[in-house]
Amino acid sequence: MDEEKTDAATLEKAEQGQAPLGDDVFRNRDGRAILVKKNVVLTGDYITDAGPGVDSQSGRSTVNVSLDARGARIFKEVTRENVGKRMAILLIEKGSTEVITAPVINEEIGGGRVQISGMANTQEATDISLLLRAGALAAPMDIIEERTVGPSMGEENIKRGMHSTLWGFAAIAVFMMIYYVMFGGISVIALSVNLLLLVALLSMLQATLTLPGLAAVALTLGMAIDANVLINERIREELRNGNTPQASIHAGYERAWDTILDSNVTTLIAGLALFMFGSGPVKGFAVVHVLGILTSMFSAVVVSRAIVNLLYGYRRKVSKLSIGQIYKA
Repeated sequence: MDEEKTDAATLEKAEQGQAPLGDDVFRNRDGRAILVKKNVVLTGDYITDAGPGVDSQSGRSTVNVSLDARGARIFKEVTRENVGKRMAILLIEKGSTEVITAPVINEEIGGGRVQISGMANTQEATDISLLLRAGALAAPMDIIEERTVGPSMGEENIKRGMHSTLWGFAAIAVFMMIYYVMFGGISVIALSVNLLLLVALLSMLQATLTLPGLAAVALTLGMAIDANVLINERIREELRNGNTPQASIHAGYERAWDTILDSNVTTLIAGLALFMFGSGPVKGFAVVHVLGILTSMFSAVVVSRAIVNLLYGYRRKVSKLSIGQIYKA
């Protein structure tokens, strides 16, 4: 807030670059030049609150400003000593200065409540109130140096994550085919379908696969193959008990389903909790994790059983299953 000088001759000279010593020339919102003294009476540091309002007489939008105790005392003294003069209220933002309004001081104003008129509309009054509540308004910023950093580091991490997932998949595939022979190969095919379904779902959701997402994919592969291990071991157990191969396949899938469902539901609850209460990378991990549980249950039970039925279902008499060494007690 600066005291304004309104002498016409002095103002005309100031517009021509001959401003009096200690004065500055600023423009108001109408483009008219206003001569203002350089000494600042009050700054935004004295403002405790500011909000939009409406002038009860004119009905125009205003800004109601509350000053602290020291600011209220200074403002009271200034208005008492300058009755009949104008006081300019300046908005300084990003190096540019604009005169919001320059009302005439009709009387001494005390109490620390100031009303700024001259607002074009309610939105402008709200915006200026926000700036005033911020204290010193906008701080200037000078760009000293600007650089562009490439995504080489992130790209390298993504490549390592992809390689880890692929190597993990290959290790699982080798183990399953050695330990469970043909049934292990069926499990690997079901695992591949699981990975394909998971990527398809993420593509449909337009999700970005980050490092936490890759970690969730690797975890999904381990959980999905765990379900196939349960099924294969259940089939082996039925064969050890003397059941026929067809009956063992049927019993293996039926009896393993309850265990698979229980383990996946508990893990699904944990994944949903991470999604609900987590944020950022944790939430991304939870999304891939939950989707992976659903696809793994489908691929481990439906896809693998469909392939087994395709290979053995048409045979009425099956003498032996290619499921690896069956140890009998």
